[in-house]
Amino acid sequence: MQEDVLSEHLLDEYDDIGFREKGSMVVGICAVELLLHNSLSLKAKRQVIKSILGRVRSKFDLSIAEVAHQDKWQKSRLGFAVVTNEGGRAHKMLENVIRHVERLQMAEIIDSRIEILHY
Repeated sequence: MQEDVLSEHLLDEYDDIGFREKGSMVVGICAVELLLHNSLSLKAKRQVIKSILGRVRSKFDLSIAEVAHQDKWQKSRLGFAVVTNEGGRAHKMLENVIRHVERLQMAEIIDSRIEILHY
């Protein structure tokens, strides 16, 4: 009888997707729209975007890629994501990435959006 009570108690501690604590994983995602004023071709744009991606990857531990406007030579959208256990940490890291891209002065940020998801 005591074993059944213990088993039920342990099962109650797990959430509906099998994690021990609800809210133990936080995913921060961000989309940044860029305008590349000095880009005169797709080749020139790709070089700038490749440089931005490489510099961000070398400074931050996150996933980043160009996710839209690959066929436009003066516009780009970058998407990046982080996984952590605190929403505040994820938001701060994404804001730091945006500031870093601005400081590179390789493209103008015309829009950005951050979203924090709790699992």
